[in-house]
Amino acid sequence: MSQSSQKIDRLEQLLADEASYGLDPATGAEVEELMQSGTGLERDDFMRVASLTQVGLLHQDRQSAERMPAELREKISQQARDFFSQRPTQKEFSSVTDIKSARKPHEASAPAAPARNWLNADRAGWAVAATLLLALFVLRPDQAPPSAEPSLTQQRAALMASADTVIAPWATGIAADGYEEVTGDVVWSDSEQAGYMRLSGLVANNADSAQYQLWIVDPDRDERPVDGGVFDVPAGVDEVIIPIDSKLDISAPAAFAITLEQPGGVVVSAGPLLVVAPVTG
Repeated sequence: MSQSSQKIDRLEQLLADEASYGLDPATGAEVEELMQSGTGLERDDFMRVASLTQVGLLHQDRQSAERMPAELREKISQQARDFFSQRPTQKEFSSVTDIKSARKPHEASAPAAPARNWLNADRAGWAVAATLLLALFVLRPDQAPPSAEPSLTQQRAALMASADTVIAPWATGIAADGYEEVTGDVVWSDSEQAGYMRLSGLVANNADSAQYQLWIVDPDRDERPVDGGVFDVPAGVDEVIIPIDSKLDISAPAAFAITLEQPGGVVVSAGPLLVVAPVTG
């Protein structure tokens, strides 16, 4: 290992110690010396992670905590090394005060604790380690959110698992001129009052002049079709999945149809029906 790598490893270890427990004067001086040697590491990044941990532990019982096991502490240090080896050039937070400002007013105005008590050593058990590990993961810019919103394809697939889901293909031969090649289907669940249109071959529209509008035929509810929402089809897209935005509850859909209307849609359509998906069975 090169001398430069040794300095970086040593500084990472010391900064992790400082953020977790604080340092004595001699070790603190060593940190300052290493910080001047151009390692590229910054104390604030470690402190931010520690701040998040501290906020999460403000109400933890001091008497019930254990001291962090050595192996878990090493795991945290490794996470820190991995994180800072890929750190961005631009900081995600402007200062530690950005995190402190999230505290309650009486907590934010409390007197600052000595450096030794940055994380209050008597609280720093395995729970602190787990929280710190999570904070390191959250702050990594190259990581996707752990609970990202499911895609429309995934949401449609999940809805298809409902017991009362109906699937109505767009009918061939019923489409208006220029829309004969439209394929796909409509998925609808009465219990969820939700559905999705899958469309391929529908001509792209200019939203400034016209928008597509879905209509739901439900004879049990009304003799007039129910507005299912307006939508757009962008150019150059082979297939789109559109959530249905029914303005009224649907109990027994008999068919779904699409018209082309003025921007924002209409209350009653004069047609023509471009494509229709009758519900069979």
